[in-house]
Order: sequence, then C-alpha cells, then structure tokens
Amino acid sequence: MEGVWTGGHEENLRMRAININHGPKGSYWYTMSPDEVPRFRTLVQQVYGVDIHKSEGLWFADLDFILRNKLYIEYFIQHKGDIVDRSCVINISNSFPKVLLGPGCLHWVRAKGLAVNSAWNFGTACRYQVNICSSNQTHDLESLV
Repeated sequence: MEGVWTGGHEENLRMRAININHGPKGSYWYTMSPDEVPRFRTLVQQVYGVDIHKSEGLWFADLDFILRNKLYIEYFIQHKGDIVDRSCVINISNSFPKVLLGPGCLHWVRAKGLAVNSAWNFGTACRYQVNICSSNQTHDLESLV
C-alpha cells in the first residue's frame, strides 16, 4: 500500500542482500554507505536519544534532518526494469527490478503503492565482507550466529 515503510536497518550480520520488487508498483529507497553511518548514529543519539543500531526497523529518517546535517544518502525509485547502480547498491540484472545491497549498507524503504517484495541475505568470500560482519562486536550488537 502507498506510504507503507520499512524502517532503517542493516541486513542480518551486516551481510549483502538482494531485494526484488515483483510489482506492480515501485518503492522509494534511501541508502547510506557504512562510512557515513557512525556520524549519522551519533547525531540521531544526540538529537533524538535513539540508537539506530539497537532500534533497527523502528525509525524512518527524516530527509530534512539528513540534509540539515549534510549527511550523504542515495535515493532512487525501484520499479520494474530499472537498473540501479549506486555506491552502496548495485543492480545486477535489467530483466526485473533487483537491488543488491553492499555489506553494512544502512537503508530504509517506502512503498509507492501495492507491491510484492522478497529479499535474501548472502555472504561473499572477500575481506571487506568478513571485516564488516565482525564489526558487530564494535557496535556492541548481539550476533545472530
């Protein structure tokens, strides 16, 4: 339904994720690279008293707050046939809309209308993926494993 949202979060264990929109409507995506997240987390804690990592999925970032604090986000609309290519997001096929999230990519999504979506987490055998997954300890987060 239009306006329904998925609150800000990183994927389980900060893994990569593929998100598929099966339609018929699209979604508005907001993403933030792992490098920008610590500053964003600190600002949200100072202004709102909320820890974005410990309250995952319970918040939706206000665009005015993002712009006022000169935080860098990427914004795009995911619909059928789109190819999405962003620093923290990569689309790997133009046959139907897929969004591939990089490890540690903070993101939140709002529906443009009725749509069916599915998502899967997966890991890759690269040093960056291993390092960012192990940083859950740094954030004082419980491991799912």
